[in-house]
Amino acid sequence: MILDALDSQQSHAYRQHWLLADYPYDWQPPNQHLNLHTPQGDYHIYWLNGKHKINVDLVRSDTSTPRGWRSRYYLERTPAISLSLQTLSSSERFITLFSPHPVAMNLAENELQMVTEEMNARIQLSSQDDAPLIATISTFGRHNQTLVIE
Repeated sequence: MILDALDSQQSHAYRQHWLLADYPYDWQPPNQHLNLHTPQGDYHIYWLNGKHKINVDLVRSDTSTPRGWRSRYYLERTPAISLSLQTLSSSERFITLFSPHPVAMNLAENELQMVTEEMNARIQLSSQDDAPLIATISTFGRHNQTLVIE
């Protein structure tokens, strides 16, 4: 899980970009889900954000722009999947989860809940500017544990 908390004095265009391997995929923007079909099995990417509407788009090997290409060497490019999340606000949280298993995610106020077949997790996000982004992480299922971050 990657949590980005972005703040500015004024409204700002925030963009999170993921450049992913070129695998067949299922694109489900209303479910905030991209499922990559890798040779090792499905790999899931989920995204959530805080308060504001985000624009999400996916591009693969766009011939008119550099988006959707991977270039490891000069003058060489191979197709890739470009996932972009954008919003216009003075502050925003982007939460991105990469998982080999399907996950149901829900963000309410400062609590993120994640549910899989084998476990549940509850992540309490900090509401204080001078504190770590995450206050506590609790897991339930095979292992019941709580981590408090100070």
